[in-house]
Amino acid sequence: MHRCWDIAELVQLILEKLDSRTFHGDEIESVNRPQVIALYHLAQTCRRLCDPALDVLWKATHGLVPLLKCLPTKSWEIRDGCFELVSALNIDDWQRCLGYSRRVRTFSSYDGTVVVGQSAIESMMSLSPGTVLPNVQGVACYSSSVLFPYLGFLLGPRVEGIAITLDGPAHRASIMHTFGSYFRSLKRVRIRVTSGELTSGLVSFFVVQLPSQLRALSFQGPNPATCRHLVTFPNLQDLEVLDLIETPFPGPYPVPSDKVFTALHTLKITTSNPLFAANFMAVLKDARLRRLYLEASEDSTTLNSLALFSVICAAGSPLELVEISILLNDDFERVLADLQLYDTQFDFIRALFVYSNLCYITLACPLGFGLDDSLLEIMARAWPRLVLLRIGNSVATDKNPQSSPTLAALLALCKHCAYLHSVYIALNTTMIPAACGRSESRSALSFKLNYWDPCDSSVQFPESVGEFLGTNFPMLSVAHTSESWAQVDALLAARRAT
Repeated sequence: MHRCWDIAELVQLILEKLDSRTFHGDEIESVNRPQVIALYHLAQTCRRLCDPALDVLWKATHGLVPLLKCLPTKSWEIRDGCFELVSALNIDDWQRCLGYSRRVRTFSSYDGTVVVGQSAIESMMSLSPGTVLPNVQGVACYSSSVLFPYLGFLLGPRVEGIAITLDGPAHRASIMHTFGSYFRSLKRVRIRVTSGELTSGLVSFFVVQLPSQLRALSFQGPNPATCRHLVTFPNLQDLEVLDLIETPFPGPYPVPSDKVFTALHTLKITTSNPLFAANFMAVLKDARLRRLYLEASEDSTTLNSLALFSVICAAGSPLELVEISILLNDDFERVLADLQLYDTQFDFIRALFVYSNLCYITLACPLGFGLDDSLLEIMARAWPRLVLLRIGNSVATDKNPQSSPTLAALLALCKHCAYLHSVYIALNTTMIPAACGRSESRSALSFKLNYWDPCDSSVQFPESVGEFLGTNFPMLSVAHTSESWAQVDALLAARRAT
């Protein structure tokens, strides 16, 4: 064999290219069957490749059935979609199955088309705790799965990440509260509730029991007690709070601000009212946030939105924040009923100028921000490090305030933002400015922009718009939001090809 196969690290890299799974956090998203077959054949090629190939082949698995099929063939059968044992097993019968299960690092308890029967579960429970999956580090589990109540016994102590989907009956989900004591090495936790039977109290009770070394947490429906418990976690870096439906910190908060979320750098909140998010942000005066994502689904009135923006500009370290996303949505009929109530002015954006190092900005409110060319240039001067800018309205209505930025705004943005790469904004394309002079158009500042999504902009003169964009932004591509914009993008592509 070639000498490259003598280098273990190189063999590992080659085999990992054949890894058949794609992952989303601790969940297995998809499996490429041809690559599974390729790894299987490699494992049979020679002894030198056998162990490394098996490590990759068994690194992640959906359910226990693939492993249980490694038991002696005469000891099991599949009846009516259920894997059942037909004879008693001794410890020797388990050796081949356990030899492969030690290689599993990511496990999903999703049942699939064949579920594990009670006889197989009882046989596994006769083994020592943690024997079946001793080295698993990431788990995706579903409360509807027959394995869910037994995960604390089946899994070993090395679990660092767990993604829990509560999609089954409430009595089964209640077992979740024991996970905090089973898995003391947890660093990543994600919880989603899809069953209407379950209450947020069950999730909050589980979160309170989590170990303090947690680094990433995503969960729904927190109550004030849960929020107070989390703020002092010394290693918590990523926090996602979904469905915030009440004030998280009612009354004065006694913990000093420099002791609150000391390691937090990414925060995401979705709520029904911007005031709830504003209350949460108010305790983050000394936080070193780098990424902030806020989404309010209802009641995004001007008054509530102003409270949110004013609290944001007073929270965290201005020099640390590099990405911000604020999406304020509301019901279409409510917005139409009182347009003045939802009229959001540029002062809301001006409040964010304190964050001068922002690179990625997404801002949306029901009726937009009433921008024009001069205001966009002010924004460009305030945020010279911009890489991505997405700004607009979240409710589509022909009664939106008439915003009038033109194509000239793209020139202003690129002039002041040397790293600007992508822009998502509606522009008035009826007024086509004169092209830049030769020396200015050759400037590197003008060439960074390579993607523009015109959103709901209309275009009456595709050829003229394409000529202007192609002259000033040679690498630009335009999103196909309509047939006319597809025509503009085709003109730009033709220019790039020549």
